Amino acid sequence: MKHIRVLSLLLVMLILASCTAESISGGNVTAIGTGTEQTTKSDVQENGADFTKETEEKQEMTEKTTPEKEGLSSEGIAAMMDGLKKAQLAMHSVLIMRHGEIVAEGYAEPFDKDSLHRMYSVSKSFVGIAIGVLESEGKISINDTIDKYFPDYVTEKTDKRIAGTKIVDLLRMASPFRKGSTYKGNVDMDWTATFFTAPVGKEPGTEYLYDTSATHILGVIVERVTGMDFLEYLKQKALLKMGFSENSWCVKSPEGYAWGGSGVMCTTRDLALFAQLVMRKGEYNGEQLLPRAYTEAATQKQIDNSREGNTSYYGQGYGYQIWITEYGFAFLGMGDQLAICVPEKDLLFVCTADNQGNSTSRRTIFDLFETHILANAEDAPLPENSVGVEKMEKALADMEIPHQLGLSSTDKADEINGVTFTCQDKNAKISSFCLDFLETGEGVFTYVTPRGEKQLRFGIRRNVMGVLDEPQYSGEAINHPAGRGYRSLCSAAWETPTILVIKVQVIDDYFGNMTLTFDFSSGVKLTGKKTAEWFLDEYVMNAVSYKR
Repeated sequence: MKHIRVLSLLLVMLILASCTAESISGGNVTAIGTGTEQTTKSDVQENGADFTKETEEKQEMTEKTTPEKEGLSSEGIAAMMDGLKKAQLAMHSVLIMRHGEIVAEGYAEPFDKDSLHRMYSVSKSFVGIAIGVLESEGKISINDTIDKYFPDYVTEKTDKRIAGTKIVDLLRMASPFRKGSTYKGNVDMDWTATFFTAPVGKEPGTEYLYDTSATHILGVIVERVTGMDFLEYLKQKALLKMGFSENSWCVKSPEGYAWGGSGVMCTTRDLALFAQLVMRKGEYNGEQLLPRAYTEAATQKQIDNSREGNTSYYGQGYGYQIWITEYGFAFLGMGDQLAICVPEKDLLFVCTADNQGNSTSRRTIFDLFETHILANAEDAPLPENSVGVEKMEKALADMEIPHQLGLSSTDKADEINGVTFTCQDKNAKISSFCLDFLETGEGVFTYVTPRGEKQLRFGIRRNVMGVLDEPQYSGEAINHPAGRGYRSLCSAAWETPTILVIKVQVIDDYFGNMTLTFDFSSGVKLTGKKTAEWFLDEYVMNAVSYKR
């Protein structure tokens, strides 16, 4: 049974009339009250997996209305959702706001409105705004050179172009390097130190280069000046006043600083609140929470980035850690964490997902948004459309993370059920394995690695929650084991009568996906592929042979 949080005006009216929560279509319906709402978060437990941190949280959002009242088409939203589904995109959440009102909101199981979700490079936009708040307090100037804040890292051996880099250069992604992300691939070293020792290729401030290490340095500056990580600082100064989740947090770098370039963990609604605040130039309920002039500058083109390509969103310019689009600006993160902001239309689209490895997914999302939402946004309310609202709500309620497609069973499944296969290669990452197919429509993959025997449960043509038992789980910090594996959705199906594919989608503080392909057509061969940053390497293998 799905548990999808979906809101509609009709349902809200029913809830308010009965003072009870109603369920439809196997999902959960939750009213969002106007004003401040006190919510006690509970853990979502699946095989020991908790998707939230146990604290009380205040979340303030407007009560959802119909799209038509805000000049949007409910049928257009339904068409966009259908397009995402047809494209087999792994969408975790979708939220649309118009004129400050939620008009659509949906989640794919096991996510809901309280789930803290990794935002990846959307985190950069939080850092950029935190820098602006810090400047507004007179604690820094964006024209300061960074050597002022890193006397312990800047030595006589530090290139003068690095020491002379200004904060504004980092904001605009104009660091003095030819190669971005000085720490990339190194998860067990001082990331701050790598910035001050990396090879220099140009004068700072002269040329755009997307550089996550630049954002990391910006976040460290906030921490060194304030004594708290950038997200906590921004929460205290602005975000908590809006109802941003108190239990939101940021993954830390190996040396202990908040990972500003990638580590923010917050809810979809949190991201919507933040994006709405930036789109309103820092004003909330008549109070200027962010410096207006800086926020305006941050969301305007500060440097040319046409090398990114010519699309409606890439190549239109870059602000202060914010992407410029043809119709406004956007926060963009790996896997398709997105906040698309259209100030002229007072329109906001937010989503979370994990489409790593899909080179066309972001283009698909933007195209569907532009075609079905943006192009049809009217200034005046549209005629009410109950049929369209119903279509939209069904599409949102039917959100699900795609599972492996194929056949449920074959003769080969009966033949290999419970059989142990062994690899003679001493360097094999998986030395032996066994597949058990259960009458419950699930299966168990039992395998042996240098670290011992492990098991992974999977559904047949459906996702089941499990734990991928692997080391180096990030926990509170990169490369810091947390004592458990990765929460994962696992499914399997027969691609052909003799080829079985197991699909694993990690949905934890890290996101990633991998496939294990078992070819029983001629002998037994196992191939493993992964799309994930800095983990799951244990499963990468090319047609390793096994025998009974």
